[in-house]
Amino acid sequence: MNDPATLAVRDTYAAGNSLAVDDGVDLTITVSAHASTITITAIELTCATVDPQAAEYDLSHPAAVETTITWNDASAVDSIMENGNTLVEGIHYTLGLWNGAATLSILDAYLADRLLEAADDVELTIAFDVCEPTTFAITAIFEEIQVQYDLAIDSTAGGRVTTPGEGTFTYDEGTVVDLVATSATGYRFVNWTGDTGTIADVNAASTNITMDGSYNITANFAAGTPFQRPINWPLFLGIIAAVVVAGLVVFLVRRRTGARAQRR
Repeated sequence: MNDPATLAVRDTYAAGNSLAVDDGVDLTITVSAHASTITITAIELTCATVDPQAAEYDLSHPAAVETTITWNDASAVDSIMENGNTLVEGIHYTLGLWNGAATLSILDAYLADRLLEAADDVELTIAFDVCEPTTFAITAIFEEIQVQYDLAIDSTAGGRVTTPGEGTFTYDEGTVVDLVATSATGYRFVNWTGDTGTIADVNAASTNITMDGSYNITANFAAGTPFQRPINWPLFLGIIAAVVVAGLVVFLVRRRTGARAQRR
């Protein structure tokens, strides 16, 4: 028995017949007086697509970069290359197959070696089992991560914090948060205690705090009217001293004036 043989009809022959979609040519093959006919019909393949064809790799939050392959008339990825180098499945990329499409993930381990600074990029050439290759471009970016802090606020009996309220609130670093403490009838605001290092005025019911960290603060109230505030001893003693000095000056002036009058 003779070994089987493969007959290949070259593309130049089919192209030379200017076939349109669904057109066909019949070829008669005669071997040892036995004739057979094969028909070649022109079709149009729908190539695989990659969406998106461009993506970003965030240097501040590195992770695998993904795109979706829609197979259409293709059925497999033959190769993925970058600058002449062939990527290895399982080491440089993974391909998650599902009905009619696939998820192509370019792994972080591969990208971290090639994308070192913002604006660095790689262009991958993806070849399929049919049609021409397509490309997938990945560009490095750097998105600064915004630091956030928690502000926990409570109050003692006799009032409450009306702005921003009581509980725990989250703010971006550097945010200036207004604080307003409101006393109940028969009570007065005393001060703010806790993590008060960035509070503008710990003795003011209406003030603000700058969020340079996570803080716990308390608004303190006491029985009494708002006018019953603690004595400001430095100010009080200063006033007394000023009155005493003024009295001495007046006394000395009058004494000197009296002495001059007696000499006359």
